[in-house]
Amino acid sequence: MGLTRHDIVSQGLPLPPADYLAVTEEEKLVMYADKFHTKSRPSASLSPDEYAAHVRRFGADKVTAFRTLRTEFGDPDLTGPVPGVEAEGLFATGCSAAVAP
Repeated sequence: MGLTRHDIVSQGLPLPPADYLAVTEEEKLVMYADKFHTKSRPSASLSPDEYAAHVRRFGADKVTAFRTLRTEFGDPDLTGPVPGVEAEGLFATGCSAAVAP
């Protein structure tokens, strides 16, 4: 997935026209994981099926790309606790800043 030059031009997005696509396996995994978290406030998690329904509005090519990533990486478990975050909402790495709600 990602943004193509065509996406940017056809949707009038405020970005320099270019392809912004994941290339490495790490980039693909990060991009895939990002699909399951809304950018709204408060943020929420989307199930794979919810995101699949959402991405349809961007075209069949995006649906196919998401399906490919889903096959490659599998469905995430969004029901458990967030790894690395303590119950108080602080990062387990020793960061003293609270996580913003």
